Amino acid sequence: MGKKNIYMIQPNFLFDDTLYLPHAVGAIAAYAFRDSKISEYYLLERIIYMRENIDGAITSLKEPYIAAFSNYIWNYEYNKAFAKKIKEKYPECIVIFGGHNIPNDSSLLDEFSFIDVLIHGEGEKPFKAILSEIIGNKKFASVPNISYRKSNGKTVSTDSILFDDIDYPSPYLDGVFDNIMKTSKYKFSAVLETNRGCPYRCAFCDWCLLKSKVRQFPTDRVIKEIEWMAKNKIEFCYCADANYGMFKRDNEIVRRAAEIKKKTGYPQIFRVNFAKNNSKDIFEINKILMESGMSKGVTLSPQSLSPIVLDNIGRKNIKLDYFKELETLYKKAGIHTYSELILGLPGETYESFCDGIGMLLESGQHTALYVYNCELLVNSRLASEDYMKKFNIKTIRSTMSQSHRKTISDDVEEFSNIIVSTSSMNSDMWIKSNLFSIGVQCFHYLGLLQYFAIYLYKETIIGYTDFYKSFLTWLENNPESLCGGIFLKLQDLVERFVRGENSWLYVIDGLDNISWPSEEGAFLETVYNIERFYDESDVFLKTFNIDADIYNDLRSYQKNIIKVIGKNKIKFTLQYDFYNYFSAVFNNSYIELEKRMNTVYINEENIPAKFKDYAKEIVWYGRRNRSTIHSKIDIEY
Repeated sequence: MGKKNIYMIQPNFLFDDTLYLPHAVGAIAAYAFRDSKISEYYLLERIIYMRENIDGAITSLKEPYIAAFSNYIWNYEYNKAFAKKIKEKYPECIVIFGGHNIPNDSSLLDEFSFIDVLIHGEGEKPFKAILSEIIGNKKFASVPNISYRKSNGKTVSTDSILFDDIDYPSPYLDGVFDNIMKTSKYKFSAVLETNRGCPYRCAFCDWCLLKSKVRQFPTDRVIKEIEWMAKNKIEFCYCADANYGMFKRDNEIVRRAAEIKKKTGYPQIFRVNFAKNNSKDIFEINKILMESGMSKGVTLSPQSLSPIVLDNIGRKNIKLDYFKELETLYKKAGIHTYSELILGLPGETYESFCDGIGMLLESGQHTALYVYNCELLVNSRLASEDYMKKFNIKTIRSTMSQSHRKTISDDVEEFSNIIVSTSSMNSDMWIKSNLFSIGVQCFHYLGLLQYFAIYLYKETIIGYTDFYKSFLTWLENNPESLCGGIFLKLQDLVERFVRGENSWLYVIDGLDNISWPSEEGAFLETVYNIERFYDESDVFLKTFNIDADIYNDLRSYQKNIIKVIGKNKIKFTLQYDFYNYFSAVFNNSYIELEKRMNTVYINEENIPAKFKDYAKEIVWYGRRNRSTIHSKIDIEY
């Protein structure tokens, strides 16, 4: 009798020419096939790791005995469509669903007859136990953390337990991905786990279903996995730990990764999720990453600055004074930071949200800000009936918006459940908050009005929040202007989104049908017509009655500091020393603006001459590193 064929399915989207290796199913397969009985009885026939045409994929299957799917928001609908067709053609095939998108009950079995078994939470041990039971008597009652359908059609959920150990082998080192690496035409990114688990229970997150201790993989194994990535020329390593930097050994792992990169050139980027309460220990880790060229920036992410919100979601942030101290520390070391906020959390209001962004700006965060709409994740506490009722949470089910990927017309659509209204923020305020967020990200963090906003704040003329609120009001009153038209389009996009009429996609002509975050789309359309933007913005900016000579110099500095498509060399003369004025600001200091004749020379190499290359390299790839703003500046007095 031949071996029974197992198919593991974890499809990912293609970003440019790069895919993530399917780490979740790889880890589960590696653990199962270490068992000699399982490897004798089953064959891992194939791992399906990209969104293939489903009919074509079905045709390629060879007598599938088990089809095991890893599910999250980016592949859940595809997986269901795939599993349904497998069951239609191969009714005896056992279909197993696991992953973060699987609720912690048997409800999916009642809803979808083509699914036979659900795995809840961590999958290695339940999956292996299922395979072992199939070899024997197919009685799953002793397998923990699963739901299944009995022969009489009744669905059953087994006991739920937490696993204290993670004695799991590595899918990389056990050769699970070797065939993929040999045969695929694509480049790959890879996921690295140095530990598993999270001690926190932030209500919006589904990282851990239950508060659990963090369990560490052996350091030697982690280093060998990084060496495997280098050998296989993996450019991007994503460390999937929930709180990197919480252990002393994390510094050593990063140091070893930097040594491996220096020797081999890979991995080129080592991205991590840093511990929530960022510390000076994490600063040392980031120094190593920066000096090795592996850094994607440092996250200083409060998610919200409202004490009410933080209490509602069970989260504590570092104090703003310490945030400012860390900002200064990183800036002096030449390390870029970025911050993240979540819009739509319970307790947030329009005013508290806008004020929170203002607090970040006042604390010196001028490099990068990302604002994410709060997605209601299946296994988060926020999605529980009690939370939904307590905070009057309303959502929109929308086509999932994954930035920077090509829209594929015949692909299976994935969906997100986005919070658009709570007891503290109705949908009108949510729309208004979103437009403010987009405006600040576009005009401040991508640079278009950053220098004006900073000058006006430092000279106590107007605060950051009021400045950007005023500018958005001006755009609303001047829809014929370039950005007035862009934000009219954005307002329509957001309003239709709330009504459930469209997805959250911003597509620009000439950019290969790639979807962009709204703030990046608005920036790209503006920078393409940058002269018109500054000519029109003069009307607004002159309302602050800045001295004419200072205004003209500030306008010249602001306009020329933005990287423009194909423009590598710039020279301009000023009466005032804005270079040193702003240099002090970006080091969380202040000096008075000095009247001193100076010539500014900007000489940047490799600013793309083509719009699509500029969009990808400067905005998409470079946003976290402040790449839309010139950094190679010389001053002659």
